[in-house]
Amino acid sequence: MTQTFACPSCGAPLDYCNGDAPSIRCLYCGTSVIVPKELRDDEPAPIAPDQLTRLRELGRLVRAGRKIEAIKLYRALFQVGLKEAKEAVEQLSAGKSVQMANMTIETSHVFGHSPPAIPIKALVKQAQPALRLSGCIGTIITLSILGLVFLLIAGGIFFITNTNNDDISSEAPSAKPTSLFQLLEPLVASTPIPTATPSFAHVALVFGKEGTGPGRFTDARSIAVDGEGNIYVGEYSDGRIQVFDAAGQFISLWMVDDAPLRGLAADRQGTIYVVQGGIISRYQGATGQLLGQVKYAAGWGFDDVAVTADGGLAAAWYKSHDDLVRFDAGGQLLWITESAISSQTGRSELNTRVAVDGLGAIYALGSFNDAVFKFSPEGQYVNKFGGRGGEPGQFRGLQAIAVDGQGRVYVSDIQGIQVFDADGRYLELVDVDGPAFGMVFNDQNELLVAARTQVFKYVLD
Repeated sequence: MTQTFACPSCGAPLDYCNGDAPSIRCLYCGTSVIVPKELRDDEPAPIAPDQLTRLRELGRLVRAGRKIEAIKLYRALFQVGLKEAKEAVEQLSAGKSVQMANMTIETSHVFGHSPPAIPIKALVKQAQPALRLSGCIGTIITLSILGLVFLLIAGGIFFITNTNNDDISSEAPSAKPTSLFQLLEPLVASTPIPTATPSFAHVALVFGKEGTGPGRFTDARSIAVDGEGNIYVGEYSDGRIQVFDAAGQFISLWMVDDAPLRGLAADRQGTIYVVQGGIISRYQGATGQLLGQVKYAAGWGFDDVAVTADGGLAAAWYKSHDDLVRFDAGGQLLWITESAISSQTGRSELNTRVAVDGLGAIYALGSFNDAVFKFSPEGQYVNKFGGRGGEPGQFRGLQAIAVDGQGRVYVSDIQGIQVFDADGRYLELVDVDGPAFGMVFNDQNELLVAARTQVFKYVLD
């Protein structure tokens, strides 16, 4: 299973396949990085009592046929992708064990001593070779058994419908079953019918493929959208920015520097803000013409940028400490919140992503602190939420943050895209196929996600 964590030197996401290698090399800055111990397979991990309890809950969902809920629980338990979770649940449904990188999930862990009953179709399928071998004798026996079952049911109905009223307690209801359906109705009513869990969002559009040609991507991690709905997708390392219309049709391609592209944003007029080398540069979205740079007295050091509803900018600056910086629509400095994250936690923050809601509140995503920090439109600290872990509302391998038109906050990590309300209460998990490195909402409140070689558009349900 591949997991992702941030490079402590440059903040680039590092993909690590389970193993026991103590370190890997960052492909972007060349630094040798020690792999977090929890990601290494130094020894098989025993199943903790609380995890065993949740495995039994997984078994209950599988028994009830509630596969969607079972898949979500499996992903939350083991931080795996949607495809792997689906395959695991299918195996458990068939009464098979699931082999993971550092443990084997036995059916006894999930179902106790009683694996799920084999479906009738599976029983018939298993019986077919024997029936073919028996030939006509098998057919006769099968028909005889079916006939016997029918006679037993018919006899039961006859007995019930012809029982003398004197044999029935005077307190019992006088109505008697008059059909096979009425006879079996109590059994049918007592069996719960599984209901599908409604999804929070669904994929409405996918565009792009792996490659270097127009409409293809090699490492797309940044995405922005202007007031006309045009979509701008930035490559992390080669300096390409491609422009698409709202339907995902390729329009144009232009180049910026080949330094790592750390941030990308667009205003309603189609001005594009690109963060590279610690500097925020402005470009004309349609042509790629350089319009200048955002001036800041402290110099280079910017790591991300977001456009506010009034046309201003909110940016993360990290050269000597993790500051939040706010500019107005004319590029004039409004305020600075110094050490915005580290002053709250006492822990350095070297990789900050920013997003702004419609009221001007700023959300700063601190990858090294595994949390989201909310600030008022004036830069005052409000609260924080998150924390490292694999439970709902906790984070591992943080990537991006966005805010929708209703003020809900979307945070992507290795589990998918977690959704919170404006106060940080966990709401839902949106399953994604691959890492969501960049996220932005358009005017229709649709979520656009850059995932390295493709772009996905999600419609909220």
